[in-house]
Amino acid sequence: APDSFVGFDYRFRRYFRQALADGAYEEFALGSISHRPGLYLARRVGAADAPLGVVVVKLDFDALEDAWRREAAQVYVANNDGVILIGSQPQWRFATIAALSDERLRALRDSRQFGTAPLRPLSLRKDAQGWSLPGDARRYARIAVPVPSIPWTLTLYAPLAPSVPRAAAQTRLIGVLLGIGVTTFAGLWLARRQRAQRQAQQQLQVRRELETQVEARTRELRREEAQRRQLQDELMLATRLATLGQITASVAHEVNQPLAAIRAYADNGGVLLQRQRYPEVADNLGAIAALSERIGAITQQLRGYSRRASGQLGPVPVDLALDGALAMVDHRLRRRGVELQRSPRQAQCQVRAELMPLEQVLVNLLQNAIEAIAEVAAPRIDITVSSAGGRIAIQIADNGPGLSPSALAGLFTAFVTSKPEGLGLGLVISREIVAGFGGRLEGRNRDGGGAMFTIDLQEQP
Repeated sequence: APDSFVGFDYRFRRYFRQALADGAYEEFALGSISHRPGLYLARRVGAADAPLGVVVVKLDFDALEDAWRREAAQVYVANNDGVILIGSQPQWRFATIAALSDERLRALRDSRQFGTAPLRPLSLRKDAQGWSLPGDARRYARIAVPVPSIPWTLTLYAPLAPSVPRAAAQTRLIGVLLGIGVTTFAGLWLARRQRAQRQAQQQLQVRRELETQVEARTRELRREEAQRRQLQDELMLATRLATLGQITASVAHEVNQPLAAIRAYADNGGVLLQRQRYPEVADNLGAIAALSERIGAITQQLRGYSRRASGQLGPVPVDLALDGALAMVDHRLRRRGVELQRSPRQAQCQVRAELMPLEQVLVNLLQNAIEAIAEVAAPRIDITVSSAGGRIAIQIADNGPGLSPSALAGLFTAFVTSKPEGLGLGLVISREIVAGFGGRLEGRNRDGGGAMFTIDLQEQP
């Protein structure tokens, strides 16, 4: 049939090439046969060195756009190029938020991702009364938030109070009447001037009311955004503190041993002091100081892990984040006899992230790996760091039994867990954290057995 895909070559599609190379890829594009837009989810079938092909699922957003059109607010979602993918106005599709460079326009047209769409910029303007949209006289307040797990941004334009267009119409009408009165009734100039002053005061009052409404709505939107961020930060902190509680319970013996030694050195030092064996007393005091530093290092690591994140992204050395995460779980690795294989250190390897949340993600993945290999005779965890195309991949793999089909299906679903005492939030929050860095967190079973999780982040010099 004319709309069949059989016999067509899809090597020109980026989602096909990237899925074949990397195992998975997502891309929003216009169908070359159906001529309908949608999100293509592509996954490679078979091993990388002998693939059977690529399976693709296409999702359309028609129902979502229909629901948006019934609302007063105007909504659109744009990708990282600023190309509008879905929205409440059909004519906005494949328009751009800002003008693209000639080079980027040529690349997008050559890729045929958006068909023959002209990719013209959408006329969006902002003034003292709010935002204006193409062909719409109303004023709007705008809020934009990132879409989790994919580099898209959702932008919502909420209409301000309906008095804005009425007040503008009244202002124009008053101006027209005033002009007619001045030219027609010159003899009543003084009375008209007084009336004009009153009208000007009324206009000023209306304008101030409109400004107050805009400011109130802006403050409300900012407050809602701040509350959303606060809730997310609280959930991240709660998860980090829960993990910290588990670690603290198992690290107690790490502190008890040096404490017992300090007590013994102190008792022995008292006896030596009575016998005036001062050199040996000094040796005991030095040993006590060294043991105190060891306890201080352990408690400092725990205290730092419990702090709130600053929210500021910047260059973070990958080795520094790994060192901090491994220090948190070192006692568990040694107690269970886990063999740790870590790729060579790379001093110049830095990613765009925040240190404390990145450590939280790494600790969560390492904790999961340690629990997965609890029953393995020779437990091993492999940590690999690699870079390609301006991206850094941090892989944490174990030699455990791997992920079951049900675990894979609900891997990043809230409250879905295989742990008897787990909440099923660790991986969900970890993925949100990585998405906030502009990265991706993925999990799968590796070919040699065991599970492997990959953190993909932007490299930053």
